[in-house]
Amino acid sequence: MADDPRILPPPRARAVADLASEVVIARADELARRWAIALILARPLDGIGEVPLENLSREAPSLCAQALRAMQSDVELERLTGRGEPTGRERSAPARRLATVCGARGPAALVEAVEALRGVLWEALLDQLTEPSARLLGDVGDRL
Repeated sequence: MADDPRILPPPRARAVADLASEVVIARADELARRWAIALILARPLDGIGEVPLENLSREAPSLCAQALRAMQSDVELERLTGRGEPTGRERSAPARRLATVCGARGPAALVEAVEALRGVLWEALLDQLTEPSARLLGDVGDRL
């Protein structure tokens, strides 16, 4: 079945080399804080104490930066996920520790935590992409 030419591998998003993410990566601490807040807000009041803030404060900034770098480079994506060339460090890849870092107990909680992280990173990138346009519009408005 794997040799069947009609079966195509699933499509995969390509790296975005032109993504100007260094400004966003420099804000990794802020992004980690936003992610922690999103995780807290997603929990019921009696579950807030289950969010491992110490783990998040220690590991989330680098995880945010690595996730942003992984959007630009397949090598960084492999480093984040532990896939690619076997190095013996696959189990310690940041993506493999994600459940522990964010305190997700079970697959559904992990999906919610990843979605919260994706939302935080997406908003930061979107802000970065729209910021020059907003400044330009502000400059034009000042001249009118």
